[in-house]
Amino acid sequence: MTGREEFYRSKTEVATFKAVFESFFREQYVASNGIDAFVDILNLEEKKRDRKSSQHRFFLFSTMMPDIFYDEEKYTDDQRLKIFASNFEDMLHRYEVKKLESVDLVFILVLQGDHFYVLCFNLKTGLIELIDNSAAKQEFRERYKGLPDTLRRVLVLYLRNALKPTPAIEELATSVIERKEMDWRTKNNGVDCGVFTMRHMETYKGDQKPWATGFVNEDEVNNRQKAQLHLLRTRYLSKIILSEHNMHRLKIIKMANVFDKMPDKERYMKDLDKEIPARMKIYFDRG
Repeated sequence: MTGREEFYRSKTEVATFKAVFESFFREQYVASNGIDAFVDILNLEEKKRDRKSSQHRFFLFSTMMPDIFYDEEKYTDDQRLKIFASNFEDMLHRYEVKKLESVDLVFILVLQGDHFYVLCFNLKTGLIELIDNSAAKQEFRERYKGLPDTLRRVLVLYLRNALKPTPAIEELATSVIERKEMDWRTKNNGVDCGVFTMRHMETYKGDQKPWATGFVNEDEVNNRQKAQLHLLRTRYLSKIILSEHNMHRLKIIKMANVFDKMPDKERYMKDLDKEIPARMKIYFDRG
């Protein structure tokens, strides 16, 4: 079996390979394709929300615009809009969102360098929140290099074309992007940003209190936060692989049952802390 064997595919044609899911192993940097598969699940689950009491959340992939389009000197917002609008319309079609007016919160997953965070745009109030697990004390502009503002400008351009004028859209154009304060933010964790971001997207419903993520603080005794993150990696891997939306679900269950009955299965579980990082390096170095 190769790392490129497909382990996830949904009716939306989002597909992910085995090697990507190995990046969910503890202390590994979760691959962006794995988080995009999680975004796929979140959007599909939104169809089952309680429409009377739950806000309509819409999640966007980290690939809404290629990295090169963030170069302020080479590209204009009109050029960015063509790419962004095409991708946004594609996602509306994928997830059968017939009326953009019904969407309350738009989440844009961001991969900046090697760090994940999410931007939450409230289309009803104009509030913009940047949700980042890092507690690094840097000036906003220095840390994020203007990327959130670029995404905000392009999203507002798209909304002005796609929707009737509203005070909230104009508020989005001028409001200060708030970096959300959270007790569980981290100073000494450079590998779990993808896991934090998945949890943030899964649980955040707008500026409602309390926001229950379940995270303890980073410095709590016995490193409990790290144990929580390890558990979430397993939980999210299972959530994607075993989802009713995964066309390969039964195949994966069958493979797992066969493995569980192997008399020497323990030998395959040895040294995973060394073997999986080695496999990740081979897979991602080949690109």
